[in-house]
Amino acid sequence: MPVWVAGRQVYVNTQRTQTVKICTPQNMRGAYEKYYRIEPPRVLPQQQMELTVSRFTTLAALEQWLVSDRKAHRESQNEVPGASPFNPIVTSVDPARGTPPGAPDPPPVNDDDEREYEVPEPEVSRNVAEVLDLLSSARYSPDDDSWLPNAKALVERSIDSLVHDFLQFPYLHRVEHSIHAELFHIMMSHEELAQRVPLGNELAKTKLVHKEWPENVARQGNRRGNFDLTVLTPQLLRGCPSIRAFRDGHLHAPIVIEMGLDYNAHHLAGDAKKLINSKPKHGYLIHLVRELPREPVAEQIILGIEAKFGIKTAYAWTAGGQAAVKFVNDKAITEK
Repeated sequence: MPVWVAGRQVYVNTQRTQTVKICTPQNMRGAYEKYYRIEPPRVLPQQQMELTVSRFTTLAALEQWLVSDRKAHRESQNEVPGASPFNPIVTSVDPARGTPPGAPDPPPVNDDDEREYEVPEPEVSRNVAEVLDLLSSARYSPDDDSWLPNAKALVERSIDSLVHDFLQFPYLHRVEHSIHAELFHIMMSHEELAQRVPLGNELAKTKLVHKEWPENVARQGNRRGNFDLTVLTPQLLRGCPSIRAFRDGHLHAPIVIEMGLDYNAHHLAGDAKKLINSKPKHGYLIHLVRELPREPVAEQIILGIEAKFGIKTAYAWTAGGQAAVKFVNDKAITEK
């Protein structure tokens, strides 16, 4: 089956010919506008290569990655002469022939292609990407990662420390980003979380705690924002296929944190939806409020999201000498 990128069928074959072929705008298999070949050892396993290709949103970005990261070279002799990337994409077909109306018979399929060409419905591209995302996540199982439970405990200890300090000194920080930096600093004070680990097949080294890591799953409208803080694991990072996959955030973080400072229940609900949608193994929602009215609906979300979705929460509200708090593993909100 093809991978879809920006409305084009892209055929990947790393099992026999090590090729990536971009169809012309008519999307007929065997008629390629760009034909790239990758030489060993730059070839990735078939499923991994298909997943990586499916992540690109433009053909230009895909081609840049093929040339710069995979060192691929073009074979113009296998391309359709004069194919234009600006032609409109044809989505209708002649039912009798399976080709666009008025189009000539499709060219012969190359020997390295194993199936007849297809012109699927436009919805297929999104569905394929979503399924490949799920398959990618299955390669790394947080349940089988022995490093994760201790990391989870250190993260929870760090969050509780932040909430405790906030209650004592609510104006140590002026804005939310400063609070993010503080939690990052607390987490990095733990040697286990502060280590530097290999990325992929010795591609580089990286940290485990990251700021602004992309969400695991895109939300409605194909919007994929960032989590405030995440923790990756050595095992997950060892399986990273490329620097590009790391830079684009294609690894599904098992520990994710969303935090808000001086926001109302509406903003809290938005952060909650991000966590519910991405379904991380361990998700944390932190809500810190100063000198604003106490909102029962916000506290309902804080207690309810943990009970129904398993997302742990921490909460601190302070105003006029009064305070209310919930540490990570508390089951109720306590007034101070």
